Order: sequence, then C-alpha cells, then structure tokens
Amino acid sequence: MIIKTIKDGKIEEDKITLSKSPVNIPNIYIKKLDSNNILLIDSLNDYIDIIPEKLVNIDNKTCLILDRYSDVNSTEGIDKIKKRYKSNIRNYLQNDKIYSYAICLTYSCNFKCTYCFERDNLKKFKTISKSDLYDMLNLIKSEITEIRNINSDSVIYMELFGGEPLLTRNRELLKVIFEFARENNLYISITSNGYEVISLIEELICYRDVIACFCITIDGTREYHDKRRIINDKIGTFDKIVEGVQLLLELDFKVVCATNVDKKNIDNLESLFNFYKTKSWLDYNNFSVQIGRVDDKFNSGNKDLLTEAKLLNRISKIFKDNKPDWLSTAFLKSIERPSNILDVGYNQIEYGKIPYNHCWATSPIIKGCYIGPDLELYRCTVSVSNENYKVGNLRSDSSYSCYDSWLQNNIFSRKECLDCNISGYCGGGCKIEKDTYGYEYICNYNKNNFEEFIQCIALDKINKLLRDYDEKNI
Repeated sequence: MIIKTIKDGKIEEDKITLSKSPVNIPNIYIKKLDSNNILLIDSLNDYIDIIPEKLVNIDNKTCLILDRYSDVNSTEGIDKIKKRYKSNIRNYLQNDKIYSYAICLTYSCNFKCTYCFERDNLKKFKTISKSDLYDMLNLIKSEITEIRNINSDSVIYMELFGGEPLLTRNRELLKVIFEFARENNLYISITSNGYEVISLIEELICYRDVIACFCITIDGTREYHDKRRIINDKIGTFDKIVEGVQLLLELDFKVVCATNVDKKNIDNLESLFNFYKTKSWLDYNNFSVQIGRVDDKFNSGNKDLLTEAKLLNRISKIFKDNKPDWLSTAFLKSIERPSNILDVGYNQIEYGKIPYNHCWATSPIIKGCYIGPDLELYRCTVSVSNENYKVGNLRSDSSYSCYDSWLQNNIFSRKECLDCNISGYCGGGCKIEKDTYGYEYICNYNKNNFEEFIQCIALDKINKLLRDYDEKNI
C-alpha cells in the first residue's frame, strides 16, 4: 500500500506493509487532519506521514502498518534506535573531525545588556594575563600538533568569546592571538558587541587573513536596541555599532548581525529588516542576519520570554513564501528538524549536533571547549564563567576530552524521554535548564512549544501540500 510522507517540503509516496493486527505506537505524535487523513510524526525515524484514517486508531494509539515506526516497548525496538544512534555518530566522525578552541580573553564587558546570561559573573572583571595567554596558546599548540599528526584533514577553528573580546585595552592580547592563528593556519570567528570595532580597525585589517567572520548583535532599530544593549555610562550604543558594521562590510569582512528576540522587541523585527535594506546591507554578499530567542536558563526571573514557535511564526508572517537567503534562525531545538522537513524553517544549521541530542554541547561531534581567563574549561556557550559548569583546566586536562558528563545528556538518559512522542526532536532537553527548572517543567515547555508549532505553522503547510497534491493527482 502507498502512503503520503513529507520530505524537503514536498509530499512523496512511500510503500508500506499492512499488519494483520493493530501495532502499538505510543511514542508517535498523532493528530487528526480531516475526515480522511491522520498526521503521524515519528521523531526517532524522522517521518512526517499522512495516513488514511482507517489505518489509525487515535484513542488506542495503534495503527495497521508493519515495521515502519519506532518501537520503544521492546528490547529489540530500543536496540534498533541505539544502533541507529551509534551509526550516526560513526558516520559523522568519519566525515567531520572538528576541533574547537573558543578563547575568552576576559569576563569583563563594557555593556550591561538586560538579558545577559553572564550578568552575575561579569562582576569578576577577570582578564587573562599575557603570560597565561602564552601558556594557553602553547597548550593549544601541543593539542593541534597532536591532532594534525593523527589526521591532517581535521577541521580546527578558533573563536573569540567573552565577556567582550574586542575591548581596546585588549589590543596587545588580540595581536598575540591573531599571530598565533596566522602561524598555525587557523581561522578565527569573533563574537562581539561591536562597540569598539572602529578603535581596533587597524589591527583587524592587519590580520584580516585569519578572521573568518564577526558576529555582532543589533537588537532592533535605535529605539529598541538602545533600551536593551546598554553601555555602562548609559550612552546609546546603536549608532556606533552600525558605523562599525558599515566599515567592516565595506572592508569585505564577513558580518553576521544577530538579534536576540523576546516580547519587548519582536514587533520591531520587520522594521529592523527594513533598516538593513535602507542601509543597503542586504546587497552585500558578506552580510547575513541571524535571529535567536532570548532564554533564561539560570532562572533570573525574565518575564519577557517567547516560545520558539512564536518566534518562528512571526518570522513566517513577515516573509510568507518569500524566504530570504540572508536570514537564518538560531537556537530552535524541538522544532528545528520538523521545520526543515516541512520547509518552513530559515536556513538554520545545527553544526555539530547529532540526532537524539539536544545541542552541539551534548553531541560528540565537535571536540573542544570554551577556555576562560584562568584557563578553566567550559563545554556549553551558556555555561561560560559559571563555576558550577566548569569541566576542567587546560593546564591539567585536554580541552577535547574532559566533558563526558555533557555527552551523557541524550534521549537514552531517561526512560521518560524514550517514551515521549517528540524525543527525537527534543533530544533529551537542555542540560542546564533541567538542572535549573527540573525535568517536568522543561518537558512541558518542549511539548507545549511543539504543539504550538503544529497548530500555528505546520498544519497550514501540511494542508496546503495536501491540496496541491490532490489537485495534481485529480
């Protein structure tokens, strides 16, 4: 028998075998589409199927289809899922041997952003000493030499993170790092607020051959940005950042302008995109935009958070069927894969994330850590500077082999995860959020967010695909 399945935003036909008796599918997402069709989503097998109503019993969660959907009720079924997971890891590691060194020169920052996840820890104002920086780079050099001796095709990249790395007072430290990158054939990406870019432009031009890109945050048009991205002396930061971005683009540096979105600035997104258009930045091949969601992983009490689904829905309403190639989303988790399958997403690439894991930090693909000013190591971006999530020190630990506790965070960590009907997409949830809020709270968020995605975005797309399919096959 033939059923309809969705791949790359299109309905395709798949041949299935009917079963003689009902097959239990308790961990499959089921929703009635109309009087003839049922939506089945198997997050573990990545299936989004449209099944004839007569083949599915929604109340009993059974279907008359044999050996198509994941089975978590038997040892054999779970073994198949684990085998698929291990096979994915092997395939990724055979093709992508990636090592990352994200250097945090300082936890100091000239901004006091209203939603900063490092806000409490930035009070340390810690900056690495020059002697410690040389120690750090010598240790990284030893690891790089070992990596390249084993496999010369390994991908090794560096990042400057913080705090704020591009502070004028860090000028000499930046030169040391740029020289190191040049001597060792490495490229560096720089995450910065962009405020002091112009003050450092001579150094940036001098070392342009090792700078891969800048990721600079603009949180809206001037009115919105200057309420959120606050400098210590309360002076507005928008105009100076825009001036810096303009200069970088004219100098042919690659620039990603990131926007962190919550309830306070989501209504300003379209105006921000129009601002980029008036600046002619959208005409630059070296310019792109990334939209992410403000979260509150350490429960600071932020009341302005949005769900992933609300953010994606707003972007979809702005662009409708005209999806720009200069725009990408970031940090969508439980709805990222189904968004791509349905072709309602926006160029999000989960680099380093493997299926059945929540994020790159819990996946074994990218080997590496964030390295703090005291050479302490952190695995996750959001964990940087938080002592509770320190995983080692570069002086005594390898930066690519000291985060085993993070790699245990996947759908196999708890039976409740395997039983869940979106576990393959959620990937077991965020480790930090589970520590902060508890499993029940985070599970409820992910399930509600997924249901919101289905109701607000997915069903419209699926129904349109069905109409187009039926018209084509009349």
